[in-house]
Amino acid sequence: MKRDMELVIRILKVIEEYYTSRSISLSLEDEGYGDMIVQYHLRIMAEAGLIVIDDVPTLASGQYYINGMTWLGHDFLDSARNEKVLIAAKEKAESRGVDFKSLPIDVIKELLTEGIKNLLECNEIKR
Repeated sequence: MKRDMELVIRILKVIEEYYTSRSISLSLEDEGYGDMIVQYHLRIMAEAGLIVIDDVPTLASGQYYINGMTWLGHDFLDSARNEKVLIAAKEKAESRGVDFKSLPIDVIKELLTEGIKNLLECNEIKR
């Protein structure tokens, strides 16, 4: 199974919006992501230190017990939140023949951080 960084970002957004420190409904089938894919991504996101989950990530179809997002998870999501920055990072990767979805998280964080810095510098120049 391939890692999908767009799914990682989507999961972090759902956790941030609906987190209640208990089971959370995370059915993303209408977005093309089945339960197995979501479970896999929750596990690797926990391994990467983005989220904290129980040992058994699935309670029922589309239900997961998520203990929360870590500081690293919040930082990563904050970097990916600006749609202009995210699109620019994807375009930069694609212009070099690289699939954004499969980039290592550290590379994506660098691209997003660079995009945020560029956005801030542009705003400073306009003032």
